[in-house]
Amino acid sequence: MLKHFSFLLFISCFAFAGVSQKPGVPLITNYEPSDYVASPQNWGVTQMESGEMLFANDFGLLIYNGRQWKTIEEEVGFNSKSILKKGSSIYLGCENNVFRIKTDSGGSLIFKSILPSLPDSIAEFGMVDGLLSVGNQIAFHSKNFLFILNDDEFEYAYTENNIISIFSVKGQIYASVEDRGLLRLENELLVPILGYQNFLDNRPISMVQVKGGINVLTENNGSYFIEIDTYGYERKVTKIETEIDLLFENKKLARYFKINDQLQGVSTENSGLYLVKNWKTIEYHLDIDNGLIDEYVHDVSIDRFGSLWLALNNGISKVDISYPIQVFDNRSGLEGMVESMVLHENQVYAATHSGVYSLKNGANKFTEALPIQAWDLLSFSSDAGSKLLVATNEDISEYTSSGQLKTIVECYPWKLYQPTKPKNTVLIGTDPGLTAIKWEGEKWVVGHESPEVLSEIGNFCEDKNGIWMGTRGSEPYLLAGLSWNNDSTIFGESTSFDRSSTEIGDGEVNTFKWKGEVLFGTSSGIFQHNNGKFQLNTSITGLDSLALVHRAYNWKDQELWAIAYTNGQFQYGFADQNNNWNYRLFSPIAKDIVHSILPDQDNDMLFGGAGGIYKYNKGEPFDIEQSYNCILNKVTVLEDSLIHNGFWQDTSGLFSTNQPEWAIPRFHYKVNAIAFEYSSVTFGDEEDISYSYWLEGNDKRWSKWTKEHKKEYTNLPPGNYRFKVKAINVLGTESQIAEYRFTVLKPWFQSPWYYGAQTAVLALLVFLTVFLNRSGNPSPFSSVIAFVTIITVFEFIIMTIEPFFIEYTDEIPVFNLIMNILMAMSLAPVEKMIRNFLAKRNHE
Repeated sequence: MLKHFSFLLFISCFAFAGVSQKPGVPLITNYEPSDYVASPQNWGVTQMESGEMLFANDFGLLIYNGRQWKTIEEEVGFNSKSILKKGSSIYLGCENNVFRIKTDSGGSLIFKSILPSLPDSIAEFGMVDGLLSVGNQIAFHSKNFLFILNDDEFEYAYTENNIISIFSVKGQIYASVEDRGLLRLENELLVPILGYQNFLDNRPISMVQVKGGINVLTENNGSYFIEIDTYGYERKVTKIETEIDLLFENKKLARYFKINDQLQGVSTENSGLYLVKNWKTIEYHLDIDNGLIDEYVHDVSIDRFGSLWLALNNGISKVDISYPIQVFDNRSGLEGMVESMVLHENQVYAATHSGVYSLKNGANKFTEALPIQAWDLLSFSSDAGSKLLVATNEDISEYTSSGQLKTIVECYPWKLYQPTKPKNTVLIGTDPGLTAIKWEGEKWVVGHESPEVLSEIGNFCEDKNGIWMGTRGSEPYLLAGLSWNNDSTIFGESTSFDRSSTEIGDGEVNTFKWKGEVLFGTSSGIFQHNNGKFQLNTSITGLDSLALVHRAYNWKDQELWAIAYTNGQFQYGFADQNNNWNYRLFSPIAKDIVHSILPDQDNDMLFGGAGGIYKYNKGEPFDIEQSYNCILNKVTVLEDSLIHNGFWQDTSGLFSTNQPEWAIPRFHYKVNAIAFEYSSVTFGDEEDISYSYWLEGNDKRWSKWTKEHKKEYTNLPPGNYRFKVKAINVLGTESQIAEYRFTVLKPWFQSPWYYGAQTAVLALLVFLTVFLNRSGNPSPFSSVIAFVTIITVFEFIIMTIEPFFIEYTDEIPVFNLIMNILMAMSLAPVEKMIRNFLAKRNHE
């Protein structure tokens, strides 16, 4: 019994996993069959070294390059039901065959069968339903056959019953066989293990090696432990009663996936995919209610950014489980645009256009607290405890412990604020104006409105000068003080700052405090107030000083969290203690306006707005600098002649991102128009990727970033070229550079032998000119020769200097015209000078 202790301890860690699920929903991208134009069913998925995602689809091999979907079906037939990545090699299981995917000289994928010549009796073995890597070997099975391949050698086992799945544990192969239970492969026979009957109507979905044996998770009856003796044989099968049985009770388990060393996945036929961390906690339960397009998961692959790609029975999903941000929206019980959030009595409350919702600590879904539109929330603190105040469309109310609303004052409120002084007071920014209420221990006292504040007050912030009030479209105010005289409010002097006398521009003004100083977010940038004047504040490095700061939250004077709007885009981020602006991590979600920022019970940050609530788990690492590739999808010349189709292999037959020497093309000089298409599989959405390119030998520098994924060049002169392209994703991370080298050959009239012949002819003409004019009495023939020589010399000079002239004048036509005019004007004087020289020479 002691032998089982470590396993029991291991599996018992699953206790209470169901209540430990992460709150919120990860970012999910769904691809419907209409997106990839192939069969709905996808059986397997993996990622190539270059980045493309490959899917075993009913119509063939489905490829996604980050921009386009493509199905290859000609060579593999119309079915592929399994795919395996083994090192850098990729194998595809199809009808009666297993292919290794390779590439031809043109960069197109081709399929090479790895099967040796099989006897006719087993050649039609059927569809390959599963591929498995076993050391240096590959195992696969069809309905009735199990094969083991090792280079050109193979062995197989046959059974009349249907093979459901195969497993490998420490080099030993097991098979789950219909009506025969669990069998082991031995000497080309499938032999029942001791205790096989436990798995007759209860197929295993996973077999994991543990100390002393094997842990088996089954389809519908929980977990078993197979004890293995020192010779590797099964001694005993024991049913293990664990909390995992309760978790998956009444759920028909379908598949098990080892995603990485820490994360496992269990799919079901009726309730989606469970992601389990270290067999201790449920990270996520993913189903249609949480955003998946389909709940039957056939296969899972994790990409280099830690996102899961799911091959579904009806579609494809990408789940960004490693991204430390989750979302709460209607899938999480939260409806409507979020206007405000507050932490009250260890619960997060959210005021939305559809109601007020609450999230208990540890819960993963919001519940509706009030079915009314609300604009702001305040957790009011007093000596007697705390109260939750709600700003609705028509009043300020208290949300009682019994779940009821108790009206305090009728008004049209925007913002609630509890100042440091006077005690037990709440300021109310209204539409328009300013008023206050006070808690007196048993009742609320309503003060009167400020006679000086006539604008819509949207936010408050305090410093030694008083209470600053930002507005929703007019000038900011400074309230010098506030006091009470019995039930009457005494407002101190309120100073308004005329926009016409400042530089703060039009629109809303948001006040916030950072490093002891009140700052003002405006449409003209971030300002500070010194010596009676507003001055532009540029202290936050990396944040555009002209950005509009829509909302801000000072977290313990350590981080200033803000929502900024700059250059037509939102930025969510924070300024750290060194005043550096950190926003790149949040760019994937910075697409909607956010009205509220709040730290929750664990000091994780919440962003509430049009997209619901985003939760940033501050303690979870995520490498925004993760390396990825830019993919050169296609190279064409003369508009439609394909010369490269996206893939290369090295001399060992492995896929490579580098162009081999033998693949560098040499084009005829008339083939001087070339086009490149490129893409990238990276984190974020396709529309968030930009590209920059550089054709060495033609361009002078990298191009500006552009969303275009194609670049054409025409009229390229002869020379050696290197096309470079890189991508930048939504995180601001640049990809590895993709390169394509090629040569445009010189025409025959620019070859060395041609220049040599031209020089020889020129020398001959000069010689004839001198020779025929030696008498001093030139004949008509010698005059013609002299003239031809002069013209030839001039043309030779023009041809020699013209390339340099073009380079320094950027091919501006007027400069070429000036050069030709100057050469033409000098022709007659030069001819006269040469004739005088010849005449003088002959005279001497």
